[in-house]
Amino acid sequence: MKPFAITLFTLFITSLAFGQGNLNITFDVALEGVSSGKTTINIYKGNEFLRSLSSTDGKIFNCALQGGCLYTAEVVSNGMTTKRVSFDLYEMTVTTELTTIHVPIGLKSELLTAGMADNFSDFPITMYTFRGTSGQMEENIPYANSMNTLAYKTIQEASVRFEEVTYEQE
Repeated sequence: MKPFAITLFTLFITSLAFGQGNLNITFDVALEGVSSGKTTINIYKGNEFLRSLSSTDGKIFNCALQGGCLYTAEVVSNGMTTKRVSFDLYEMTVTTELTTIHVPIGLKSELLTAGMADNFSDFPITMYTFRGTSGQMEENIPYANSMNTLAYKTIQEASVRFEEVTYEQE
């Protein structure tokens, strides 16, 4: 009986050590200049496609992810720029509380960046990292600011190019 109890105790401790916590994410998607449209969020675990969330009218999506991995959420809607958000959950292990975050995402018209070779939407617009020491999700603000600056500059450059082409055609 004693070896059986020791085995059960060892399995229990091992499951605690290698178990994964969960992250609940609420995506709030806004389509700039469009009242409605089909929106899809593709979830990737590493580079592997995991699942899709789709909606034709609602813009609120809920998703649960397990800890111990890197995830990317790709937000897609017809005629809009694609945005990606990265979630580093490597440090997330068994937690007593479920971690929940709210991620607002605004999509702009693809026309704003038409013809641009380097598109900011090829990279995550922001990154969140779970910090095991604090037990909190943290947004990488410097990275998000640099990506938003890049997005703004790309849109400005596309706007100037569009005006040049329009002026030459007249």
